[in-house]
Amino acid sequence: MKRVSITIRWLGHASFQIRADEMIIYLDLYRSKQLRERVPDDLDPASIILVTHSHNDHCFPQAIDEVRKEGTKVIA
Repeated sequence: MKRVSITIRWLGHASFQIRADEMIIYLDLYRSKQLRERVPDDLDPASIILVTHSHNDHCFPQAIDEVRKEGTKVIA
């Protein structure tokens, strides 16, 4: 049985970063001025981005673009 190391980091509001070994998942990625002061801009590139709904505080296109890389899956 393979063990998976999982860490969950709250990024503010409803945003979370989930690390499961080499996979990085973002949930409802939101970037406000207050969040930028608390969380560095250099968030790691995403494997998966999950968006629960289209309100700007849960689906912030500029924040998604900051962590999106070739091959990132966006599930909304």
